[in-house]
Amino acid sequence: MQRALWIAIVANALASSGCSGECRGWDSYCDGNVLHLCIGGGYKSPAYWHVADCEDMYCVEYEVDGGGAMCAVETEPREACAPGRTEDFACDGAERVHCSHGFVTSTEDCGDPALCVMEIQNCVLRPGIDATCEQLPTPVSGAKAGYCDVDTAIRCTLAYVTEIEECASKSMQCYELRPGVYPVCVASTTPDARCGQQDGGVDNHCIGNVSVSCANDRLIRATTCSGVCEGGFCH
Repeated sequence: MQRALWIAIVANALASSGCSGECRGWDSYCDGNVLHLCIGGGYKSPAYWHVADCEDMYCVEYEVDGGGAMCAVETEPREACAPGRTEDFACDGAERVHCSHGFVTSTEDCGDPALCVMEIQNCVLRPGIDATCEQLPTPVSGAKAGYCDVDTAIRCTLAYVTEIEECASKSMQCYELRPGVYPVCVASTTPDARCGQQDGGVDNHCIGNVSVSCANDRLIRATTCSGVCEGGFCH
């Protein structure tokens, strides 16, 4: 999937030349299933052809957005990607699809049409708006909002549940870094002397040859390293 997205992004602004030979910045065309991209030259760097085999995908040429070529997962444009979405996601039934110039460049099966949500352009784990997620503020740090449902960590994107971690199945407990912010599974909700400050976030550090992982002042795990502990991790 990452490879497909990379090829689509590189080709995003290309205009099709329709022939090989002289490379004019940002031309593109298909030669069978091989994509030819003209990488625009910069200061003291001439433009050159980059050649990529689409392999298990298809090299397609499009007419929208000025025309060009790219690798796609289908040979024909898909209606869900109309009108020629340049770089966007769409829901097509239970599929979350990445669109480029009307074609699909990658897909993800959400499992059910109700689990593909255009508002967040992503798959969710529970259909519909989650009442608790809806009330949580968006963390400014980039961490996910979320909450503990007993010993189940529920993580949210806007008003939808996008991650669920069952702490009880790992003999752990659910703990929120701050009220409504990124719940994690910890060994105990009781403060542990091996962990740092109360508002330290998620942290890994070494105590001798032991790798210690903490959420604020709560212990997530402590692992005795068979080698050495450096930078908070076993090596």
